[in-house]
Amino acid sequence: MMRKAKLVSVVLPVFKNAHHIPDLYSEIRQALKSSRTEILFVDDGSPDDSWQEIVSLSNKSTPSLKVRGIKLSRNFGQHNAIYAGLKASRGDFIVVMDADGQDNPVHIPEMLAAALKGNDIVHARRIYQRMTFNRFISAAVYRLLTWCSEITLHQTMGNFKLLSRLAVNAAVTFGGKRPLLELMATEVGFSQTAVDVVRRKRKKSSSSYNFSGALRFIGGFLSEYSSLVFHVFFWSGIVLVSGSALLLSGSPQNVTKSTLLLAAALLSGVILVVGAIIGFYIRTIQIAARRWPPFIIETEV
Repeated sequence: MMRKAKLVSVVLPVFKNAHHIPDLYSEIRQALKSSRTEILFVDDGSPDDSWQEIVSLSNKSTPSLKVRGIKLSRNFGQHNAIYAGLKASRGDFIVVMDADGQDNPVHIPEMLAAALKGNDIVHARRIYQRMTFNRFISAAVYRLLTWCSEITLHQTMGNFKLLSRLAVNAAVTFGGKRPLLELMATEVGFSQTAVDVVRRKRKKSSSSYNFSGALRFIGGFLSEYSSLVFHVFFWSGIVLVSGSALLLSGSPQNVTKSTLLLAAALLSGVILVVGAIIGFYIRTIQIAARRWPPFIIETEV
C-alpha cells in the first residue's frame, strides 16, 4: 500500500550558516514544490546573523510552505539541535540535512519516493568523491569510533536522512544528554534503504568545525557510547598482573630492588583491574541516572 505525504518537514541545525540560509530556503522550496512543506531551522547558539535570517524567512510563510525557527539558549551541538528539531517537527516525513549547503535538496524527492514505497528511514549515501586529506581523516575517525563503540557509523552517510513519523517518534526515545542521529536511526529498526547522492562543495564561508571541536565531539562520543578506556585499563592490568606474577615466581628468595619493582608493578596491575571493573559499574549507573536536558529552547518563530 502506497503511503501519502500530507506534510514534509525539513530539519536544519544551524551554526554560522547565515549566508547559506536564503539559498537553502529557495532550493528546498523548489525541490518540494509539489508537497506541503515545513522548513524548521534550529539555531544552535549561532554567533552570526542566522537567527535574523530565520525570522525574516518565517515572515514569508504560506499555507503550502511554512518556515519555523527554534533558537536554543546556547550552543548544545549539532546532534542536540537535530534532536530538538525532530521533537518539534510536525511532518508525516522528516528530512534532516546540514545547513552549510553541502547537502543538496534536489535529492529529497528521490528520498521521499523511496519512503512512500514503504521505507521508514532513507539514508543519503554519498557516492565516491576524490580523496582529500580531510576526507581521509574523517574516514579514519569514523572507523575508530565504530571500532571502539557500540554504534556502527558509516563514513559515506552523514546527517542527510529522511525518516517517517513512525521512525521519528521511536528515534527520539534514544535521545539522552548526548543524542546521536546515527544511533537513533540504527536502533529503531524498521525498514531502511539508501539513495546515492552527490555532496556539494561548500559555497560560502568556512566549516564551523575545527580541530578542538572535533576533539570535543570524539571525547564526548567515547565517554557516552564507548567503554574503550575501561577496556584499556582492564587489559593493561591483566598484562601487568600476569607478567609480574610470572617474573616474581622465578625471583630469588631474598628481597631485591628488582623484586620490589615487580611487586609494585603487580600491585599497580591489581589496582587497574579493580578500578576498571568499578568503572564499568559507575559508568552504567551514571548513564542510567542522567536527567540533563539535551537542549533548552530560548524562543521560537
